[in-house]
Amino acid sequence: MLAQITKWVHQSPLSSLMLKCIKSTWATMLASLFLGALATLGFAPYHQWVLLLISLAFEIFLLMRLSCKKHVFLSLLLYFTALNALTLEWLNFVMTGFGQLPLLASWLIELIFSAYLALFHALLGTLAFSLALKRLKPNQPTTPAQPAAKAQNVVQSAAQSAASKDQPNDASAQPNDASAQPNDAAQDESSAESDEDEDYDDSDAQPSRGISSLMGSPELTGGALPGWVPNSEHLSGQSIKGYPCFTLKGHEVRFYKNVFALCFLPLALIGADFIIGWLFTGFPWMYLGYGLLDGPFSAYAPLVGVRGLSFLFFICAGALALAVERSYVYLPIAGVLFLIALFTQGISYVKDLAPVTMAGIQGNIAQAIKWDPRNTIPTIDKYLDLTHPLIGHNDLIIWPESALPVFIGQVEPLMADLNSYAYERHSPILVGIQRYEPPRTSFNSIFLLGQAPELAAAQIYDKRALVPFGEVIPLESQLRKLGPLFNFPMSSFTKGAYDQAQLQLKQVAAERTLNFVPAICYESIFPELIAAMADESTNGIIMVSNDSWYGDTRGPQEHLAIARMRALELQKPMMRVTNSGITAYIDAQGKLVKRLPQNVDGVLQVEFVPTQGQTPYGRFGNLPLYILMVLTALLGLTLRRRDITVEQESLSTLIRP
Repeated sequence: MLAQITKWVHQSPLSSLMLKCIKSTWATMLASLFLGALATLGFAPYHQWVLLLISLAFEIFLLMRLSCKKHVFLSLLLYFTALNALTLEWLNFVMTGFGQLPLLASWLIELIFSAYLALFHALLGTLAFSLALKRLKPNQPTTPAQPAAKAQNVVQSAAQSAASKDQPNDASAQPNDASAQPNDAAQDESSAESDEDEDYDDSDAQPSRGISSLMGSPELTGGALPGWVPNSEHLSGQSIKGYPCFTLKGHEVRFYKNVFALCFLPLALIGADFIIGWLFTGFPWMYLGYGLLDGPFSAYAPLVGVRGLSFLFFICAGALALAVERSYVYLPIAGVLFLIALFTQGISYVKDLAPVTMAGIQGNIAQAIKWDPRNTIPTIDKYLDLTHPLIGHNDLIIWPESALPVFIGQVEPLMADLNSYAYERHSPILVGIQRYEPPRTSFNSIFLLGQAPELAAAQIYDKRALVPFGEVIPLESQLRKLGPLFNFPMSSFTKGAYDQAQLQLKQVAAERTLNFVPAICYESIFPELIAAMADESTNGIIMVSNDSWYGDTRGPQEHLAIARMRALELQKPMMRVTNSGITAYIDAQGKLVKRLPQNVDGVLQVEFVPTQGQTPYGRFGNLPLYILMVLTALLGLTLRRRDITVEQESLSTLIRP
């Protein structure tokens, strides 16, 4: 039955079409686009981390069957562009809704921006591919002598078999000769079968099975799967399975696929993440680690942060990619990473303290009318009405980012009265509001009121990372002339000082002080920015935001997932309060405990459980990741320097289906 199925697959027109697609460069590029689109399902609101892993593993698998740097670059560019474009589709809502751009122009800008973010992965990934190539010396054999001889015998055998099929049947033409030596023929046939049973070596010739059965020829070279030859027009005559040899610019080079998939490519991808998070103020939104929040790999976040988590994920995907092409000796690497994550899931590196009561106010003021002066008084009244019943019953009340669409100096008497009222009832209020310093300096800030009788004693935190083109306009004098896209309300802020104090919540009745790392909206996407302010005294994170810019897109869900990662990295609970959603309480394990629906006004009251202590990531930052990266680079360089022996080749093909 199995033989019949194999024969049917081999002779099926579908198999021929499949083989042509597999060997086509254009099909590989289309596959990269598809895999990039598939990877977006790993991010919020879908959280399908398994699909993200499969997508990345098969993309690496496709890269390993290429032998042209240009094709490697294009494949990575298409993969990450597709991933970025679909995951950041909420940018179109911002540009069309607030920038008044036509939809076509908006999509064009978003695709260009997505390609810009993907460019660094493509460039560094191509560099990793180049480093995994080793130029062979003129007198250096491309394959061990014994396997070469065996491969040559297989070629000759296959050629003779093919020739015999093309010749006419001599048995009918010469019946006397055929019948003259029946015993000798039978003896030869029996001897051949016996030799095949005794001397058959799986490394010499593969039986027809799997993808190799579609080829109709023995496995001779180290393609991506048995029988495949990556871009055969660039391939030299002889290779070792797992270590194909290319002819590039007239030189013989050997491709170390294991070094590429497990060492150089993960280093390249994480290096690209660093660049994206830093260059031109940075946009570290699309780290693949954010797609792993609801899977076992999230256990690595408190150890090495989201960057280290992404790096280990890249290595795991590389090991799986090697397994796809039957280099199963590397599969335990993925298994070990998975098992360690599984058994360390839920470990707490901090201890819980007595809870405090907190209330978050979600005013749900539409972004289209928020900055209209006619709505200033109604907005203030709404927040005061929602807050009044909570004062005296909560240890802290939190308003979202820019809750009041004015500068604090414009409503100073009101803020002074609110401060006194909160102080008398021991219910501090955290207010998101702007402040102005002459002559032309303004800050997006939060004020912690109600801990001293005077307003001047209020704690202030100024936003340290501003949204490009949203809160700060590069080349402002020129770009503002181009239209509404560069003229968002309140888009001329000044960046706050990097070194600022944590917010201190003084509980008079409990005779203790709790310290909170503050974060305003866009700041939460910068891992180091939040971690730099946390220390041994930190008890939690307070984040305020205005996610009305995203509308009903997936943007608020993605922003919430990023906030969950910040809480998990430091194992500090987070109270996240936004204007229109998603207002939520996140515990120290990054789990969503309680939330308000989007696009409604309301109050979220919770028992907030602060923690004490530090995670390894909170204590050492990216230092463990840097050490791991250096060790990975040294391992890759060491493996690349070694010549391939028969024993190593046998090890690479030790386990086969």
